[in-house]
Formats: sequence, C-alpha cells, structure tokens
Amino acid sequence: MARSMENVISGKTDCHCPYVKNHNITDSDNMFYYTTEPFGMVIFVLYTNKNVKDLTPENVLDKKFKVEIQPGHKEYLGDLPESAPDAGLQKVNSGRIDGYIATMSLCDQLVKQLQLTNIKRQKFDSFETAIILTKNDAGKQKQAIMNSLIKAIKDNGSYDKIMGELNSKEVFIPDKE
Repeated sequence: MARSMENVISGKTDCHCPYVKNHNITDSDNMFYYTTEPFGMVIFVLYTNKNVKDLTPENVLDKKFKVEIQPGHKEYLGDLPESAPDAGLQKVNSGRIDGYIATMSLCDQLVKQLQLTNIKRQKFDSFETAIILTKNDAGKQKQAIMNSLIKAIKDNGSYDKIMGELNSKEVFIPDKE
C-alpha cells in the first residue's frame, strides 16, 4: 500500500484505492485529491482482554494501558506501537497487552480462526474510504469523473448490487455481555 501511495504522489500512477480517509480531510490535502462521494466504510475496533477494566476508545493513549495498533494506521489511531493483527490479538488474549486497535473486517475473522476466547470488542471509530488521485490538473479532472461515476452507480442501483453484501458485513455489532 505504501508503494502504491508513493506512486500516486510521484505521478507514476493516477490513483490508489481503497484509501482510509481521515475525518479532517474534505476533497484534498497537500499530497492528493480525494473522491468525495462516499462508497465504503472501514470500522476500527478496540479489542481488549476480558480482564482489563476501564480501557475505552477515549483513553487508549493513557500510559497506564499497553495498547498496540494494526500497522499502517498511525495517522488515524495515534502514535502507538504496531504489531501484525494475529500477533496483536494473541497478545491481547494472553494478557501481554491490554488492547489492540485494528480493522474489524480482518480481525473479527482472526479472533474466530485463532479461537481467541479472552477478548472483548468495542467500536473505536469508522472512516470513509476514498480513491486518492495525483495532485495535478489531470488528478482534479479525474476526481470529478470518479465522483460522478460513484454517484451514477449509486443512483441506478448498481452500487448496492456490487457492494451490498460487503457493506452489510461492515456493521459493528456489540459483544453480548
């Protein structure tokens, strides 16, 4: 993903998708143009050890907790140590760390596959996905084209046919107490 984004910045390629769009970005920043027509959502979950009390999405940066994050997401999740999803979840399950923040779509499956039973989940945050485009005149034109295409497939029902099942899985359902 980093190489793909670097290729967009350098102009070697026109775009990259999907890109997790930070909340404070509208249609551009100093590196990219972003599509503004919403077309997907990424949910991040705080996975915690069942024995850890008081760790919430609001206090993950509190130094009394040991929290790690999925690699590549410091921009959204904070300056926390990174570990691979399987390793992070196993550390939470064993009590070596208190919490792990990562994408729900990947880590919920891992919790089941690895049969990790000492983990509870809390929704951390949700981010829209976007297509990032080269920051030049052609990128600005392509941004308008991509926005209109996304809107058109939403308006004619094709979006729901393509993305319906995927988007229906990207809904946070709280753990049963």
